[in-house]
Amino acid sequence: MAEPECLVRAPRYRPTLVDPYRDHLRRRRLENPAVSVAHVLKEIRELGYTGSSNLLVRCISQGRVEAGRPALSPRRLARYLSPAPSVSRTTGKNASGPPAPPATR
Repeated sequence: MAEPECLVRAPRYRPTLVDPYRDHLRRRRLENPAVSVAHVLKEIRELGYTGSSNLLVRCISQGRVEAGRPALSPRRLARYLSPAPSVSRTTGKNASGPPAPPATR
């Protein structure tokens, strides 16, 4: 299994011209997920958008419109999925206490 530091991180996007219209785009895609990019482009141009249709297509296809918050980093994801460090993976007992005596038969 790969270590969390070795995994590819989610890209951090710089602000774009589409960002001020993200709420409008979310609303439109919730109302009609099949709305065409040309139609949405016309709507946001009426609101003052000055960017290209290519930029809008890239933002939509990358999922940047729907993303409400950035993706988890691999390290943080591993932290969520791992048990608390005080619990032993093999015994399930508290690892901070004294060692258990050997089992007798």
